[in-house]
Amino acid sequence: MAGGKEIKTITDYMGDETRVSPAEREQIESEVARIGKRVEEREKLKCGEAEAHG
Repeated sequence: MAGGKEIKTITDYMGDETRVSPAEREQIESEVARIGKRVEEREKLKCGEAEAHG
């Protein structure tokens, strides 16, 4: 436990600057957004393929 605060969620962990610096948090959030966009695009492609074969 950093500073005696119990970490129960990823939000708790990410909000604890003794564990994740603001720069690291910004990089992680950027990567998460980029991955999310790729997942959305992949889902759109899958839906399009299903309709084409449907």
